[in-house]
Amino acid sequence: MTMRIELLPGLTNVIRFPVERRARPTLDLLREIAPDPREVGCAIEAFGLDDPTLGLRDAVDANTAEHILNQVSDEPGEARLLALDALLTPVLAYAVTACRE
Repeated sequence: MTMRIELLPGLTNVIRFPVERRARPTLDLLREIAPDPREVGCAIEAFGLDDPTLGLRDAVDANTAEHILNQVSDEPGEARLLALDALLTPVLAYAVTACRE
């Protein structure tokens, strides 16, 4: 197997390590490869952009909690775990794909 070197877009000295191609997408992996929110905030401020994420996390958390309350059984057990995993899996796959780009 040959190794393919892929540079980050717009950079000539940063090689992208394809960790997401070596591991199944998990929440821990996503947290590991996601940019630091403070760095994102600094970049937004440096370029004079509007921050579209202000209040986003609180809104998403509230909507997700309401969805889980209404759609997922509150009985502990395998069925609940499978239902929660079914909610998370496509989101993780989408997020890892977004981090690749």
